[in-house]
Amino acid sequence: MKLKKIASLALAGVMAVSMLTACGDTASNGGNNGGEGEGEGEGTVVSGYSSVLGEALKDVDCIKDKDYITFQDSAADETALQAAVDAIDADSLKDYAEIRDVESISGENTGKFNGITSKRVESIFVNGAKISDDDLKAGDLAMKWYAGYINNTTNGYSKFINTSEKDGALYVVNGAVTVERAVKMVAEEVKEQLVNGALPETNAKPDECKTCAGYGSYKYNYTISVSVVDKTQQSDYDMASNSAHFIAVTVSRTAKVA
Repeated sequence: MKLKKIASLALAGVMAVSMLTACGDTASNGGNNGGEGEGEGEGTVVSGYSSVLGEALKDVDCIKDKDYITFQDSAADETALQAAVDAIDADSLKDYAEIRDVESISGENTGKFNGITSKRVESIFVNGAKISDDDLKAGDLAMKWYAGYINNTTNGYSKFINTSEKDGALYVVNGAVTVERAVKMVAEEVKEQLVNGALPETNAKPDECKTCAGYGSYKYNYTISVSVVDKTQQSDYDMASNSAHFIAVTVSRTAKVA
């Protein structure tokens, strides 16, 4: 009987040590989340800010009182933006976090954020969000090109006047400001693009065409979406902010016969 009791106590001691070891391993692994030496974690999606952009843009001429334009979050855009932001390494994140205002990450940017990392971020988002164009240009948020209002001749007339199209722009804002403030800052950038007949309700007619009726007449509906992903440095960083807000604005258009 005494031997059995001793054996039971010994077994209990072994199990206790095993459990402590397992707990220690878990804590250690948790401390290295993201991989050794990466210096940053995954981006965090912040939802529900399309309405904030809509409020900021409600008095823009091409949007005010237009029932064919709505503002709505896009789960697909959020997923694509998170994948793009997760591709940013620690050193590049420092550059993004050092900006003082708002910067564009797009094919038309010739400044600080047109390097390899920014092009990779742009490419991942374009593919994931299913953007119609190969790259992002803030000017395309107006969607005029897809409706035949740019390069408007018989030979250069848009082939997309009767199709569903989507375009967008990417921005980065210093993480020291709130998300709501960051979205409003981006709204000021977007306003500059929504001028001179932006978001047209109908397609244009070709300037040089004997039978313009052959091109048809189409009406459009637009959905404008905002996605936000925050990313923070995991390592010590002594700048004003160790994080950045990455913000995507997309415009999705559907077409129907007028």
